[in-house]
Amino acid sequence: CVSSREADPFDSQTVRFQRFDGENGWADVDRRDFFATGSTDVPTSFVVHGNQVDSCEAIQRGHALRRLLESAAPERPFRLVVWSWPAGRVARSIRDDVRIKAARSDVEAFYLAQCVHAMNPDVPVAMVGHSFGARVITGALHLLAGGELACRRLEPRDDRPQRAVRVVLFAAAVDNGSLLPGRRNGEALGEVERM
Repeated sequence: CVSSREADPFDSQTVRFQRFDGENGWADVDRRDFFATGSTDVPTSFVVHGNQVDSCEAIQRGHALRRLLESAAPERPFRLVVWSWPAGRVARSIRDDVRIKAARSDVEAFYLAQCVHAMNPDVPVAMVGHSFGARVITGALHLLAGGELACRRLEPRDDRPQRAVRVVLFAAAVDNGSLLPGRRNGEALGEVERM
């Protein structure tokens, strides 16, 4: 699990990394250990929840997806990372709540992009996003491809080849033209193998 629920929106170093052990439950891990865990033979799949999901529900949804993937392909190993972000209701008005989450999704996109950017480029990556989670993913892909989002960019890495990410978006809270060239996330498809 990667959680930004208590993170400082201006300091990505405050994002929390955890690992689940079937016997001992959740334990914090150092971010370097998190990145060292990835294997070129095992895809890392990020699942990003949508609006009005608390941390417990995010983990429950992650476990449900893990069980589904294990039953669909029991012989294929994978690493599942639940991306848990502060998406609980924060305003009385639905319109205000949605505006706040839209802005917050840009911060989350930057955090997710930094996380994937720090991974070994040979590790296969997949992303699954629902609602505002889809907006987080398309923003992260845009940043990974060299774009800018909410005045943020990733530090370029000379050794970083284009990563072929597989993406699933459902009930996506993104504008229908946001992936077009020159638009909000117009660079995103440059990072995508399949969507």
